[in-house]
This record gives sequence, C-alpha cells and structure tokens, in this order.
Amino acid sequence: GAPTATATMAWSLPEIVILSFTASPSALTAPGHTTLSWSVQNAYDISIAGPRGFAASGLGAASSLSNLDVDVVGTDTYTLTASHSGTATVVATVTVSLTAPPLTIASVGPLPGADPITPYPGFQFVGSGGFGSYTWSATGVPSWLQLTSGGLLQQRPGFTPPPGLIPQTFQIAVTIAADTLTSPPPTTFSLSFTL
Repeated sequence: GAPTATATMAWSLPEIVILSFTASPSALTAPGHTTLSWSVQNAYDISIAGPRGFAASGLGAASSLSNLDVDVVGTDTYTLTASHSGTATVVATVTVSLTAPPLTIASVGPLPGADPITPYPGFQFVGSGGFGSYTWSATGVPSWLQLTSGGLLQQRPGFTPPPGLIPQTFQIAVTIAADTLTSPPPTTFSLSFTL
C-alpha cells in the first residue's frame, strides 16, 4: 500500500510567572490594613490564603495585575497561588509585620501628699505602648497603699498612713502588661516616691 506518515504535535501551557507579590505597607506599629498587590503572567487561576481563615479565589486569569486590601491584627503571612487549572502551580508569599511600641509608664508622679487624718486621694498611673488595655501590679508598696489592676495607687481599706512616717520615701516595682498576643511581654519599672 501507499506509505503513510504520522505527525505528532506537542503542546504545552506557557510557564506561570509571578512577577511580584507585595504588601504595602509591609510593617505597621498599630492594627490597621495593608494592600496586597501582585503581577502574574500565564495563570488560569489566582488565589490568596492568609491567617484567621482568610481566603480569596478567582482573582484573575491569564495575565493579572491587581490588588486587595486586608486587615492586619498581627504579624501575618499571605500565600498567593497561581495555577493552570490545577495542573501546574506556582506559589509566592509575603509577610506583613505588626510591631507594638514598647510599654512605658506615661505618668509617674509626683504622688499626692498623705497624712494620718485625711483620706488619701490616690494616684492613677497611665500606660502607653502595646495594644489593648493594661493590667498593673506592684511589689514594695507600703502596707497602707495598694495598686489596683487598673493602675490606681490608692489607700487600702481600713488602713491609714502610719503617724511619724510622713513624709515617707519608698520604692516600688510596677509591672505593666497589655492584653493582646501581639503586644510586648510584661515590663517592670523600678520607681521611687516620696509622700
């Protein structure tokens, strides 16, 4: 019979290229939001996964340049996945850092004077830095005073300043802690006061 020839054509999908995947801003000092931006070539599907169950899919096809705003409440990593209908996949990641300002005591005195007759007016410590509310504790407080968890140095119920010890100088170690996981660890300050 007549000779025959067979031709085979090889066809392949173009290579997926993630040109960029960025977060702006990439570093925050307070909870807020950032914009994820990406440039991808030759992908049929683009998706992004992140913390706390964050997931976004169907973000583009073929070639894509786009962005997405996301909330930032911690140091978070986002993963962009670009694929050819699931048969070929390229992945890129970006991390957004959230760094709390250091814990400090914004108000440290002077303390109101005290006497054995007049009820002590108290003194409210004020904190700064970290995220969230503060919890206070102290050691070395005179027996007739107490520091509440809310930072109020006040007269202990049923106690009065000892006669003959006023004015009184004392040192206390005050520890302040913020209540979120992204805040710095509890910080202790050594303070000296005279009543």
